[in-house]
Amino acid sequence: MRHWMQAPCVGQFSFTRERVRAHWSALHTADALPCPTDDALLDGWALFHTGLLERAQHTGHALPGVRGAALACRASACHARPVEHSSGERLRLLLRLHMRACTFAAFAPREAGAWFWQGWALTQYVRFGGIAPALSQGFVAPALAALRTALLLDATHPFAHLTLGLLHASLINTLGAIGALMGYGVREGAALLHLRTAVQAAPTCPAVLHEAAQALLLLGEGNLPEAITLIERAAHHSARDASEWLWVELARAQLEL
Repeated sequence: MRHWMQAPCVGQFSFTRERVRAHWSALHTADALPCPTDDALLDGWALFHTGLLERAQHTGHALPGVRGAALACRASACHARPVEHSSGERLRLLLRLHMRACTFAAFAPREAGAWFWQGWALTQYVRFGGIAPALSQGFVAPALAALRTALLLDATHPFAHLTLGLLHASLINTLGAIGALMGYGVREGAALLHLRTAVQAAPTCPAVLHEAAQALLLLGEGNLPEAITLIERAAHHSARDASEWLWVELARAQLEL
């Protein structure tokens, strides 16, 4: 497996464990993780927020317990989307992330994040690999089940609401309202509720704003004004770490199209 591409913002942000601790609540609204008390784990998160994603992932895997797994999953996810540009490599990363999240859930079945990362990885596979391959490989139903499990364990999890809304929107966009409803019990109203819940819970997270906007666009032109507002909010956000910078730049690029 090749080394990961370096995030283009490396060098713009510098985090120590003390800075991670000071800014934790602002930077982790969407993933709903408590601030670690372990210094080694804080050092791993400092790598993540600085933009050293591959090192952060390795650090997370090397640490025992569910919090190390959460770091490894988020670092992998941030690299797969939005850093990695190769479609084939992104899909391979997503499948590896899904397998690791399944292992995470096997050891910590009451951990909402473990189920969320399973659902996130498969949802991104649906988006970037296509609905047809995802359906043929049986990925859609497990993605829905994992995200719903995450919300059963943590009903307020912003990233889980966002991703479930995005998956609903992707299914509706591809299968049509009737097909999505008959095949998976997915309704547009539920998709909108999940997306707006995520935005309300994490109103300054550019990843949430950007991805909610993409989901709204999948649901039809009637949502265009709301989507544009969210993209503009993301684009005008002052990035506080490397992860936010990546999403802000995606939003700015979309506004320039």
